[in-house]
Amino acid sequence: MISTGPNIEGLVKQLLGVLDEEVGLLILRESQLARLRAAILERDDSVLERLLEEMEEVQQRQAMTDVRLEKIRKALGDLLVYEGSGMQLSDLAERVGGDLGLAVSQRRRQIVSLLGKARKQQLETTLLLYESSRINRLILSTLFPQSEAVVTYNQDGEDLWRSDRGLINSEM
Repeated sequence: MISTGPNIEGLVKQLLGVLDEEVGLLILRESQLARLRAAILERDDSVLERLLEEMEEVQQRQAMTDVRLEKIRKALGDLLVYEGSGMQLSDLAERVGGDLGLAVSQRRRQIVSLLGKARKQQLETTLLLYESSRINRLILSTLFPQSEAVVTYNQDGEDLWRSDRGLINSEM
């Protein structure tokens, strides 16, 4: 543990604020994924469209939060003379110690837990879409057994289905 000066203490408090935003965004993302799965199951296109727009807005907020988090981590790494590619929250909690270190550790555990839940929701949604696609292909092959593969097109006549790509972007 090192002694915390006013600069370090202030930066850690800023970091805690950004980590709280991160926690809120993860809770929101998990909820969105659950609602997305429900909208897919209920085939509610209007809810699905609104939800996808909301998810894009949250992604933009996430990107801004990530930038702020990285700036604070770098500043703390410079002040604490951390020699590495980027100061991790566990390293920071250990170096700062005390109540601030405990608060950083608590936020870190909460974020790790929420990430696990969000990844589980995302996997369940991905599996639902994959299984729906498989069933649709099976139905089409049953309805049109001797014809060539059925291809879907948009209103501009472009082929929509790309079998070499996943159904959804799985980057978290």
